[in-house]
Formats: sequence, structure tokens, C-alpha cells
Amino acid sequence: MISKAARLSGAACATLAALAASPAAATFTKVTTGDIVTIPAWYWNGCWGDYDNDGWLDLFVGSDDRSTTNYLYHNNHDGTFTLIDQAAMPKEPSKQHGCAWGDYDNDGHLDLIVTGGAGTFHNMLYHNNGDGTFSWVTDGPIYTETNVHGFHGPSWADYDNDGFLDLFIAGHDVLNRLFHNQGDGTFTRITTNTIVNDPGDSECRGFVDYDNDGNLDLFVGNTDSHPNFLYRGDGHGNFTSVTDSGLSNAEGTWACAWADYDNDGWPDLLLANGPNKNSLYHNNRDGTFTNVTESTGLMEATSPNDNFSAVAWGDYDNDGFIDLFVATGNCYPDPNNCVLRPNLLYHNEGDGTFKKVTEGPVVNDLVTQCPGASWGDYDNDGFLDLFVSQGSAWPTPQTNLLYHNDGNANAWLNVKLVGTRSNRSAIGAKVRVKAFYRGASRWQLRAVSGGDSQSNQQPLSAEFGLADATIIDTVRVEWPSGIVQELHSVTPRQFLTITEPPTQPEAVCDVNNDGIVNRVDIQLIANARGTPAVGPNDPRDADHDGMITVLDDRLCTLQCTYELCASTPPSQTQGCGMLGAEPACAVALLLWLRQRNQRQFSSRVTTTQIH
Repeated sequence: MISKAARLSGAACATLAALAASPAAATFTKVTTGDIVTIPAWYWNGCWGDYDNDGWLDLFVGSDDRSTTNYLYHNNHDGTFTLIDQAAMPKEPSKQHGCAWGDYDNDGHLDLIVTGGAGTFHNMLYHNNGDGTFSWVTDGPIYTETNVHGFHGPSWADYDNDGFLDLFIAGHDVLNRLFHNQGDGTFTRITTNTIVNDPGDSECRGFVDYDNDGNLDLFVGNTDSHPNFLYRGDGHGNFTSVTDSGLSNAEGTWACAWADYDNDGWPDLLLANGPNKNSLYHNNRDGTFTNVTESTGLMEATSPNDNFSAVAWGDYDNDGFIDLFVATGNCYPDPNNCVLRPNLLYHNEGDGTFKKVTEGPVVNDLVTQCPGASWGDYDNDGFLDLFVSQGSAWPTPQTNLLYHNDGNANAWLNVKLVGTRSNRSAIGAKVRVKAFYRGASRWQLRAVSGGDSQSNQQPLSAEFGLADATIIDTVRVEWPSGIVQELHSVTPRQFLTITEPPTQPEAVCDVNNDGIVNRVDIQLIANARGTPAVGPNDPRDADHDGMITVLDDRLCTLQCTYELCASTPPSQTQGCGMLGAEPACAVALLLWLRQRNQRQFSSRVTTTQIH
């Protein structure tokens, strides 16, 4: 059903379409009060994450070793934040180059990795205790390994699809790091995988399924003369180095971020390259990429001493086409050449090109070194706000930047995923949305990321702008486990939480997983009768009571009968009773079984409607 807020007159739709076509359709107000923007330090990054599960984004901001306090800000639900007490999350001396949230032990509470920069600093893994406090994890290789050249961008990703988040860390130690999650709260460093044996000087990283085969791949950018790395994953923990994609030629890559900027269903890649240029690579859908920087209007250049130091994608005006923010800096590697510069914001015109935004505080504030940029809807109004960290290599401490998005009339959808068979944070999942807006039916794609850009992380929700759409035709979730889940006729302007179903609907009773339920499956159930199910997803346990009993045998016999009858010509229906159940009875009981499963599925989808 469409809510009143979603019913729009023709005149209103025309107004929305006009607004959506203009980069001025959304404006920003610079936030000047509160601890986030008034405490000076040498900041490196910023990561949005709801660490206390209250439905509101909190923010962690990393700083270098000259700061002895962790900067974790709790969202007060009224547009303000409170800096949490140091005792709740004590800081270990570190340059804190990178950060990323992820529930590595699947306990329902987001944990945090903070990487140590140049110098013999420790990476810090903060375990979320579930009561607003965090504990150091110091008894594994993530913490104990140090390197004088430092670690940089961390990314959570379940690279082997075992349901637990693993950790990749890019850094300047010639070889990058990969830590495998053992599933018991501990990690093991992997030294035999391709992605940790290619020498480089890595600054950025980003996992994505660039070839749409259902498996996570990895891009790693290097800041020196080494080529960039692209690795294709097979979903079982193995990666193959790809050298003919067109991405390895760029040099001096400081930041990277994946996004489907043209809504063709395939992720494209933006690179912030030094010393003074960006590069946008369009996904050709055949494993290769084409540099389209000039044709898209992103051929921006700065002075030779400047760097584009961070990038972040986000549909800030909710017009249905994702926009781009690029942070600048020129204080590294020469701290004696620090000059104030403005950051950059590009509006996606919806035709494959971008228009540079020239008005507003986001692009007119003169800034120092800004290595961190993250979009996040911190006030839950449906519009992305922008956080930019500031200071890093600057000679004196600086204050961070927070811009509130004043919004417009465009529709939107915010999707939070909860994994069950997949990792709890659903990192690696893809969300696709189909809706009619701006005169056409369009698909959009968002991927849940465990860390990107130089050393940051965007929120773990999938955020969509929908312009003048009044209904969402399809919300499609492609889970890391391989399960595909769809919702239809979804009302926009809401926060939607979707929990992964335990199995595919068609997997019920398909014990041998051959795509059909037949007598082979029935015999396998009969052979196991009287034994406990091996897990909550055991297809032999049709009624999900934890045991394989005669009731499971009967329910699956009925399903087998129904499927046999459904595929049998009417002239041969006499064969439908061969399994010992009348077809009418089979249909009735099977419908009951499927309705029960549907109720279980529906109970896992919750929404918060915003009018």
C-alpha cells in the first residue's frame, strides 16, 4: 500500500523532476557546534557505524599518535553527538591511519578495526562488549604484528564465504596483510594467498564483485611506481591476479571507491591518483575497464603539489544517480608546502556525465589535508550528510568538517541487512532496486562495503535516491551465501531492515540439492529418521523442530507428490497418488507448509516509515 507521503499529484511529480535535474536541488549547512567539529587534532579518517544498535549512526574518527584520546561520538538522536568517555574505548598510542566497522564474531554488535600508521604501532581490534564499551583484542596477529612503514586501509570481507568476516589491510610494508577468521573469535595470518604476495606500496583497497559472478574480488591501489592490483576471487578463498583489465596502469593511487555511476548494474571504479588527477574507469562487463574521465567531465587537475586524498560516492540529492565527493590535500609528503585548498563535489547528471558543484560550503571551505570522507544520514531524514576529517600531516591540529544535508522533495530508501547464513553485517551483499522515476523504469545497485577510499568506510546500509518514484517495484538482495531475496511493491521514504532467510524457498526438502524434490530425497530423510538435524538449515528437517522425524518424511512426501502432479499432464493424473497421498490433500498441506515458511520469512522484514 502506498502511504499518503508517497502519493503525489502530477504537478508535484513535475516539480520533483525539475528538482532532481539540478545539482542545487539539495543544499548543505555547515555544522559549527559540537565536539565533532570543535576539538582540534591531527585526524586521519572517519567511519560511520551504529555501534549500540539504536538505529542511529555513530562516528569514529581516527587521529595520529599526538592524540591520546579515541574520538568515538555517540548519536544523541537530535542532530548532536556526545564524545564517549575514554574508559569505554581507551586508545593505544597509534597514528590510527584507517578504520572499519564489522561484526567479526556475529554476536550482533559492531566491532572496530583501527590500523596503526608509520612507526612500530599496533593495529587495534576493538571488540564490542554490547554494553557501550569496547575491549582490546591483543592476543592475535592483528595486534602483535607491527611494521616501521605502517599499515593503512583496512577492509572487512568474507573472502571464503564461511559466514565469518576476514580482514585485509593495505599498507606500506611491501606486502599487504590478510587475516582469516577462524570462527571462534581468533584470526590467523594468511601468507600463501596471491593478494598478500605481490610487492607494492599500498594506500587504498576495496572489495567488490566487479564481474557479477557472485564472488568478491579485490582492488588494491599503490602510491609508488608499482602497478595497481586487481584480483578475481572464486568464492572459496582463492584469488587470481588480473593484469589485462585496464586498471593496473594508473600510478600514484591514493584512494579508490566502487560505484555503479551509470545504473547499468555493474560496479565502476574511481581512483584518486597523485599527484594531481582523478581517473574514472567504466566497467565494460567483460572483465575490462575503460578510462572515461574526460568524457564524463571529471578531468580535474590541481597544482603539482596537491593530492586528491579521499573519495566517496553518495546520491546526495536523491535524484536516483550517485554523486561524487573528492577531498584534497597538499601537505603530504612535504609538510613545509601546506596551502589551503577547497574540496570538490560532482553532481551526476544522469546521462553518464558529471557537473562540478561550485556553490555551498562543501566546495568553498578552504581546507587542510583531508584524508577522510564519508557520507552518512546521521539524523535519519533520508538524505546523506557528509563528514570530512582534517589535519593528518598538517603542522598544527585542525577541526573536522560536518555538513548537514538540508534535503528536498525527492524520495529515498535506506536498506539495512542482517545476515544469518552470511556474515551478520552482510558485508559483500548487493542490493538492487527497481523503480519508475524521471520518466523511465530504472535499476540501481549498491554493495555493502567493509572499507574503501584511502582509509575510511561508508555506512553498512544501502542508500538509494528515488527522485519522483511513488512505489518501488523490486528490492532484490543478493546475499554472500548465494541466497537471492526479493520484495515487491515497496513504499519509499522508509528505513527497511531485511534479515536473510535460512534457506532458499525451493531448498525445502531438496536434500541432495539437485533442484527437485523426489523419491531420492524422501529416502534420504527416511534413512536419517530419529536423528538430530545437523543445523537450522538442514533440509531434511522440514518442520524445523531440530529432529528428523516421520513428520518431516510425510511433509516432504506431500511436497514431492505436489510437484509431481504439477508437472504431469491432466490425462496422466492417475499417477499422482503413487507416493501414498491424494493430490488434493497434498496440495492443501503443502500450501500450509509454504504459508508457514512465508510467515517466518515475513517476520524477518521490518520497516520504519518516515512521513
